[in-house]
Amino acid sequence: MSPIIYIYTMKIIAEISSNHRGELQNAIQLIHEAKELGCWAVKIQLYNPSELATGSLVPIYEKNKTPFSWVPQLIQFARNLGIKIFPTVYTLRDLMFCEKFCNFDMYKISSFENEDGDLIKAVLNTNKYLFISTDLCNIKEVGNYLNSKGNFTGCCFKCTSQYPAEYKNMNLKTIQDLRGRFPSASIGLSDHTTDSVAGVVGCGLGIEYIEKHFMGNIQDAPESAFALNYNDMKKFIKDIADAELCLGSVNYQSGDTSRYKKRLTQSGYFRSLETDN
Repeated sequence: MSPIIYIYTMKIIAEISSNHRGELQNAIQLIHEAKELGCWAVKIQLYNPSELATGSLVPIYEKNKTPFSWVPQLIQFARNLGIKIFPTVYTLRDLMFCEKFCNFDMYKISSFENEDGDLIKAVLNTNKYLFISTDLCNIKEVGNYLNSKGNFTGCCFKCTSQYPAEYKNMNLKTIQDLRGRFPSASIGLSDHTTDSVAGVVGCGLGIEYIEKHFMGNIQDAPESAFALNYNDMKKFIKDIADAELCLGSVNYQSGDTSRYKKRLTQSGYFRSLETDN
């Protein structure tokens, strides 16, 4: 299938997460579909289940993990395809593995680890680009960590840690607050809603990145309650492209009114028809 081409500048990140259902070929398929749709990058989650979960949750995390053994193949496939790939890391051990064996250009830290000062500082010390979600945190404390090496120049994601996220909990005005707190950083949206409304609003607020969970054409994906399938992602990207088109530029002469401006009265639309005819 030929790539789907829309004109837009937003960097859209397809979060694969556990939607590969434990099969390497599914992960490869999702990378291919994300590239085909025009996503800027794909993201994977790298963790050791026993370090994130306890008790009965460990088998669930084990079932849904992306095995470290897959990573070299996924990186090679993505780079050959021409799409960026990077992981969320959860512990210093995850980061050490990635730095030793993977040569990623970027990392993400999730909302659940965003007050882990040691992890934040360790990622910053790699000099790799850092995305960090900013939900569930003391933002001043997080800011101190992020600015520990000078003004933070990575990306702060506005995130609502609800799956799926409801409109009433999105609080997208926080995007403007993040921009004020981190003037040297890019601002993005980690969007867990099931459609494009939040993304379009975020576009209007000037975000540069959107992360969206993606299940593509994988059947019975674990995140099917909120991840976008192939057609939904296609529509999402088109809506973002259309939103950017609507934003346009600063322009007080958007239409050709020179021929009939003086004749416009109550209804500019009908007067324009009359003049054009």
